[in-house]
Amino acid sequence: MSTLNVIGEFLEGWEQSGQRASARELTIALADTAPRGCASALLIASNSEAPELDHPKARVEVMSLHSSMIPLVWRGGPAARPLDGEFVHSLTPLIPLRHREEADGSQTTVTVPHTLAWDAPDVMPKGQAKQLRQHVKRAIKHADVILTPTHAVAERLREIYGAYISVQVLPLAAPREYLAPKNMAERLSALGLPERYFVSTAYPGETGRLEWILRALEANPDLPPLVLVGPGAEADLSSWPVLADRVHQVMLTEESGAEPGDIGAIIAGARALVLPQAIADCLLPIHGALSSGVPVVHGGAACMAETALDGATAGETEESFAEALTTVARDDDERARLSVLAHDRSRMFSWRTTAWQLWEVHANI
Repeated sequence: MSTLNVIGEFLEGWEQSGQRASARELTIALADTAPRGCASALLIASNSEAPELDHPKARVEVMSLHSSMIPLVWRGGPAARPLDGEFVHSLTPLIPLRHREEADGSQTTVTVPHTLAWDAPDVMPKGQAKQLRQHVKRAIKHADVILTPTHAVAERLREIYGAYISVQVLPLAAPREYLAPKNMAERLSALGLPERYFVSTAYPGETGRLEWILRALEANPDLPPLVLVGPGAEADLSSWPVLADRVHQVMLTEESGAEPGDIGAIIAGARALVLPQAIADCLLPIHGALSSGVPVVHGGAACMAETALDGATAGETEESFAEALTTVARDDDERARLSVLAHDRSRMFSWRTTAWQLWEVHANI
């Protein structure tokens, strides 16, 4: 039986929980779409909690490595030897690889989710951009196929490494945590969120452009309050005292008492998902918003525009972005129109489709 192994470990950061959820969803979908005689497995570190994979052809494999050692150990070729002859996929560049001259049946595919490591390394945790660039360079050298969730990322990688590299586009989807939970109203109440609000993953600076939203709120008292999740939830907003009661920073961690579906509840309950970032990072919130029919307002980042398409409205300057926020906040008919288009757009993405396409990629290697 051939098994497609999915790497279930990721570098630390606010994206990590979503990446873990995506790896679980992909593993189950791979099992569900597996050709006859094939199965899937999720590879996790010895100290990681094993998720439930409710499928007879999907299993969890525990590696004899601590998660803290994986980024270091997987920089070299010897760590890949236990996977010789196996099919392996990773949703990030963190994957064990080595040069193989012999035809041992090994197949490796690697997803590069975004280009922050090259275009905005300062917004990533210290040292992480360099790590990712090293792993991508190794993947381009040794992996069979490089995958990206959007054409925009694929084109940027070709600009960096040359048009010769083999890059294919494999869209992702929303993990269940990014969808509206059954107890959505209860969770929003427990989080103390207002009835109407915008939600954003923006953060301060030239890349995150959180200031675009804050200045729009400051200039227009009628705009709904802002809920910040992800990196924006940790931002220092002490210099914006006038917005103190209109900005809610929500830390979605176990320590804060958050539940797995809280991110989905927050997104689904929002007036709009507002993303002024100059460069897209994690696209999972967009997939969650589309699935819940929540319009997206973005700042023109190519990955966001490509993913949300007509389920979004764009403002590529601070002024036009503020105008888009005002329109979505005040014009119920326009918001309803965008909501329908967002939900329609979400039908283009599913883990089952992604899994089927990934099996096809490996069949063609």
